[in-house]
Amino acid sequence: MYLFYADASGNLSPKYDGLNYLYVYGVVAMYADRWHGFEKFLNRRKKELLVNHNLSLTLADCEIKSDYVRNPKQRNKHPFLSQLTDDEIAELINLFYKQLHFHHISLFAVVVDKRYLPVDFTREKMHRRIWEDLLEMVEVFMRNEHSSHQDIVIVDDESRQTNQ
Repeated sequence: MYLFYADASGNLSPKYDGLNYLYVYGVVAMYADRWHGFEKFLNRRKKELLVNHNLSLTLADCEIKSDYVRNPKQRNKHPFLSQLTDDEIAELINLFYKQLHFHHISLFAVVVDKRYLPVDFTREKMHRRIWEDLLEMVEVFMRNEHSSHQDIVIVDDESRQTNQ
């Protein structure tokens, strides 16, 4: 069984606001048996950092999003990352990338540059088009690389309207 975890980055509004013009919807794909080792390895390091910094947080408080890493103002609001050094954060990010390679994880993404969308493009049209493109990538990957396996796509929670 192959797992595909889909998540978005950016604002789903198709309107270009002069600042945030990229919207990315990505999928991480791995063989289901690899998930436990992938997560366990990263969580072990997060737990070590919690102990080293004497933080009484849960692993749920330690979620790392790219905005927290790239944006120091956002990072300062984060209960976990705000307590780490730049070197510790870089180490966690590097550890994540090493695990992608070690566990033979594949990545797929649809990147939308909202500056070039038609004026009449709605949020729903944009989401539907992105979703269709991602599912097509998953279908081609499974057909070409793992035709004897089943797959499941897990989607990170979006807004209620988008989920429907």
